[in-house]
Amino acid sequence: MATVKIPQEIKDIFPYEKIRPIQDKLILTTYSSLKAGKNVIIEGANGLGKTVAALTACIPIAREKNLQIIHACRTNKQADRVITELKEIAKTTSVSGVSLRGRRELCPHQLVQKHADDAVTASVLCGQLKKLRKCDYHNRMSETLPHMRNVLKVLKNVPSTSTEIHELCEESRICSYELIQKLLEEVDVVAASYQYIFNPNIRDTFLKRLSRGMDELLLIVDECHNIIDTSIDISSDQLTIYSVRQALKEIKTFNKHEFLRLMRFLSAELEANQIRSEVEKKIDAKDLLYKMSKEVGETIDQDYADKLITAGMKIQNENATRDRAPRSYVYRIGRFLRKLIATKNRREFLHMISSYRTRGEGWGSKFEVVALDARFTTRNVFEYVHNSVHISGTIDPIDAYSKIVGMDQLPLTTEILDSPYSEHNVQGFIINQLSTKLADRTPENYDKMCEVIAEAANNTPANTGVFAASYIVLKGLLDAGIQHYINKPFFYETTKMTSSANDRMVNEFKGLADKGGAVLMGVLGGRSSEGADFPGAQMNTCVIVGIPYARPTTRIESQIEYLDEQFYKKGREYGYTIPAIRRALKQNTRTLDYEHGRIEAIARDFF
Repeated sequence: MATVKIPQEIKDIFPYEKIRPIQDKLILTTYSSLKAGKNVIIEGANGLGKTVAALTACIPIAREKNLQIIHACRTNKQADRVITELKEIAKTTSVSGVSLRGRRELCPHQLVQKHADDAVTASVLCGQLKKLRKCDYHNRMSETLPHMRNVLKVLKNVPSTSTEIHELCEESRICSYELIQKLLEEVDVVAASYQYIFNPNIRDTFLKRLSRGMDELLLIVDECHNIIDTSIDISSDQLTIYSVRQALKEIKTFNKHEFLRLMRFLSAELEANQIRSEVEKKIDAKDLLYKMSKEVGETIDQDYADKLITAGMKIQNENATRDRAPRSYVYRIGRFLRKLIATKNRREFLHMISSYRTRGEGWGSKFEVVALDARFTTRNVFEYVHNSVHISGTIDPIDAYSKIVGMDQLPLTTEILDSPYSEHNVQGFIINQLSTKLADRTPENYDKMCEVIAEAANNTPANTGVFAASYIVLKGLLDAGIQHYINKPFFYETTKMTSSANDRMVNEFKGLADKGGAVLMGVLGGRSSEGADFPGAQMNTCVIVGIPYARPTTRIESQIEYLDEQFYKKGREYGYTIPAIRRALKQNTRTLDYEHGRIEAIARDFF
């Protein structure tokens, strides 16, 4: 391998004893591309040290061009990891940064803690408390006060996670959320979830806090393959029968009878489609709006939606003044109608009515506006930031990614880095005699799968992860008694498991790695596979049961059809095949450990 010459200014920033092979290629490619005004998309194996490499390459560019680095991540944990690496960099050069979390997580006020179960509710409650000067934490935020000056002086110069800032603020009895907002325009690096930069409703406020325009930002998109689904979710919306029924109650309680006929119409439409089966049905948005208008006796347009939103905001505020949760379902319906009206003539949106299973094992129904094109969201970011760097362990084929997110027409450098792992240390197996296709999900085949999985797990010296293509396949293995085939501690995730309960289970599983090992069963794309790394003995063997193709639902078929039109018959490849393969490969890469340079066995078992 040819020696990569790293500029001295990079060497002066990199915090560790030496830059690893291949990691140096990532740094130099990113640095030289940004220097030339290009965007960068790079795939590199997990464990390579992509985060510290990307930061090292971006910091000198940001300094030279007076840019602020925004490191966008999928989860808060990943944002905190960015700050952990930035702390190491701060040992070699002066750099500051914060990780950002939402008001609902950081606000210390007891009313917010009690009533705010979503971001909107937290914002309304917080606004009311500040307006009425009923929040002592906010009242102590004046920069003229000694404790505030001291805290700001410290945090402006060192990288800090939101958790660390929260703990510091508890001692001074000041609001950690508001303090972080004050720090945003002062620091060199902000690590935050995708929502802050890709969700337009949040982005506008975020940019005001930064006191910068989009063209003054150098954006790093971590685990960038996730941004496709995230962008589609941001552009989509839904309205459930539960929300409509609650809005009917609000109308009676707050005397908003001018909306009564609309709510009754929506409720009747949804009740007619509330069946005991998961069914999706396309609807014509213009036809639905016409029926609404006819029922109400006036045109359902943006002005009408705004009337609902205004009425809902008054309900929110009135609830807040009565020390109730400042929630309004009338407001929720106004926001949904605004989306429905804005997208009624747009080909890149699907409009549906669907039935679904509720958490209480009952059945509900909902209207949906489903985005079919990630570019509706991503183009408003990638075309306007100064430059962007996209890093992932599973982004190949890069050409497909660049087209799907709308980067193919921008100045661009793409690179797939070699794996740092020796082929002798990674064993891969494919077992093609078994299948998880619907017709093959028989008791006999599940028994055979259990035998194969048990053979791998029982002969693995440490931990084994087993990840099924769906919860249906996972249930099939559990019903077949897989836990009785395995002679080690056995853990599995469920659909009802909370995030904290799942974290405790995963930590207990990891703790058994050097005690003979254990087995963890989960679902590809589930909590145990997303946002968790299992280096070395924490997962010696990874078994993938089936390729996680999406169910052929109305929305999937509509997206394939739409992408076919947009990308010359590539719809099934871009919207169905590639996402499934990425989900399967992503879990295997989470088990790699660069430091140890070995994996006992990686069982890529596509049954």
